[in-house]
Amino acid sequence: MSLAASPRSAPPAALRSADHTAIRTATRTGPTREQRGLAGTAETVFLILTLLLMSGALGPFYVDSTADKELSEGNPVFQLLSGTVYVIAAALLVGRLGEAARLARQNWPLVALVGLALLSATWSATPEVTFRRATALALTLMLAFCLACRLPPARFLRLLGWAMLIVAVGSIVAALAVPSIGKHTVANFAGLWRGLLLHKNSLGRVMALAIIVFWFLRRDRSSWQSLSWIGIPLAALPLFMSDSRTAWLSLITAMGSLPLAYLLGRRRMTRAVRVLGVGLAVVLGAVFVGAVLDPILQLSGRDLTLTGRTTLWAMAIEAGWQNPLLGAGYRSFWTETGAAAVYESLSYRSGLMGNGHNGYLDVWLELGFAGLGALAVVVAVALRQAAAAMVATGRPGHAWYFVVVVFLLVYSVTERVLLQHGDIAWLIFTVNALYLGRWAARHKAATRQAPRTEVLR
Repeated sequence: MSLAASPRSAPPAALRSADHTAIRTATRTGPTREQRGLAGTAETVFLILTLLLMSGALGPFYVDSTADKELSEGNPVFQLLSGTVYVIAAALLVGRLGEAARLARQNWPLVALVGLALLSATWSATPEVTFRRATALALTLMLAFCLACRLPPARFLRLLGWAMLIVAVGSIVAALAVPSIGKHTVANFAGLWRGLLLHKNSLGRVMALAIIVFWFLRRDRSSWQSLSWIGIPLAALPLFMSDSRTAWLSLITAMGSLPLAYLLGRRRMTRAVRVLGVGLAVVLGAVFVGAVLDPILQLSGRDLTLTGRTTLWAMAIEAGWQNPLLGAGYRSFWTETGAAAVYESLSYRSGLMGNGHNGYLDVWLELGFAGLGALAVVVAVALRQAAAAMVATGRPGHAWYFVVVVFLLVYSVTERVLLQHGDIAWLIFTVNALYLGRWAARHKAATRQAPRTEVLR
């Protein structure tokens, strides 16, 4: 699954002579093998801890569990920890600035989208809030650049696996051994698992992603070939006990898209057949959802209003038409100023909602049609490049990129993860988008030189 680096040219014969080897050994001032090993281990530990932090793990230990807000929204402990992570990530990225600049050019729609969030502070109703949170979003993107520059895709997936395994095992232990931490105690969710995270829906989202990660690690040439089969049931238990229906549906849809991904990856199919297959799958999927949605909602204790979300959405859309092109500013709409009319209509305390429980709606409310259009371009480019990678390589493992996008798109219908700073789902999508952008650029260059050359292995 990794991007193939350009092969290094062999050193001149003279440099391989014994005399030159002795001279280079005697005058070497760089780190020893042991030092490089320690540095590599320290980096691995740091990156796993970073992924744990982005997943929201350990939130219940230092956050008021009764507060109805995201862990990344204004918590001083999280800000201190994430700030430390960003400083270290920036230091690790310093030596890769040239590569980072190339990645930025190859993924300019993604960079432009984050830039738009930063720019929205100039028209935001709460510019300080927008600038602070948009800066956090930009730092999350910087962390993604660090991961993409320093890790090949296969190693990134393995580190995700270790982080997810820790969250899964820790959540089971917390729920069974320390229920005051691992389970909700508030009336509406009493007894439901939240594990090492702050909310049951957060646990459901992370465990659904964990199952996807473990599924694709089955083909990894490492100990994960066996560990993945242990990780899947370990993640499935907290996912089920969290009762997070959105995570369930998103996981089922994402994994159900695998046949479509494999269809796209068949080399012998013409482009017309692929387009026809995708169109047919979308139509059949829409018909199926329309036929079974109401019965499924009834079985799960929901209705077509999605527990009142549709009422909230209608009021938010009405308020959003005040600035439809540019929005209220990144993370500014659901503040006391931005959504005052909505809170007043629903008799909610100002600021309680935090988000509109719909990622697409929140992007439009905050960044207008400009932001929603930019996001559509980023997602479309990622899907197109993922399909192109599968066609060019014929490797089923590259369906990982496609499945992650599908999961994010479905999950965002009732929850906010799109453009969410300090969140593991958005971080994974961003890192994958950077990998795909780099692959697309290399593949295009290789195709110009030799049409049948593969640059992704």
